[in-house]
Amino acid sequence: IQLCAADYMTLEILNDKSRTYEELHKIPEIKAPQWMQVFSKEEIIAEASMLHEKIGDIVIKPALSRGGRDIVVISDEFSDPKVVEGGREIHLNFEHFKNNYIDKYNPQFPVIIMKRLVNPVHDIDILSMKGVAHRIVPRKRLNSASPNSGHILIHNRDLLNIAQKLIKHFNLSWLQDIDVMFDKDGVPYILEVNPRPSGSFAITVAAGIPLFEDLMRLSLNETPEHISIDYNQKIIPFKSLHPTKQ
Repeated sequence: IQLCAADYMTLEILNDKSRTYEELHKIPEIKAPQWMQVFSKEEIIAEASMLHEKIGDIVIKPALSRGGRDIVVISDEFSDPKVVEGGREIHLNFEHFKNNYIDKYNPQFPVIIMKRLVNPVHDIDILSMKGVAHRIVPRKRLNSASPNSGHILIHNRDLLNIAQKLIKHFNLSWLQDIDVMFDKDGVPYILEVNPRPSGSFAITVAAGIPLFEDLMRLSLNETPEHISIDYNQKIIPFKSLHPTKQ
């Protein structure tokens, strides 16, 4: 059996956001968001309060999690807590977080506190072999907090360059996913390098890019065929079917 996954050492790094961010700082021209790691309830209150006062809106999330789960966005613009569509993200102000939400993180330490970036989130599907890129497909989410609500395929040179550098630095093979957001000045920052296919990579397949077939070709030591990507496609998945009345 051939396992189409990154090597164990790479998996250990990419499964831990704090280790990933530390590694990203070693790559020229690659940016990770301003962040810190905390290990207790007392630390999270002190550091989150300081960072919130210093830079404004912040994000708090577990260092070890997947799929954008258990994310808290803290901003003074939020009055009452609001669970964003999809249930993976909650928006609230710092007082609500400190008084009503912080205990939810007790079993999930260590926790990452970082600067809030600008929506939307961008996913980059990457297919590679031993540090050589074969497919790089950037796509922009229609709803940042709900990655399965649809995407637009985009051609963005910054995102293409980021993917090339990460593939080479981590010597990646097979199919993975990179999550990127931009700051208010249009500078891209890496949120995650997921050592697995994106949960929404069917979007890319539906757009005419044969990732399954490409993966099989690589497993047979063959090179995927060159194709032209039709950018600016908007792909929206059907999530349910509703019966019509007779």
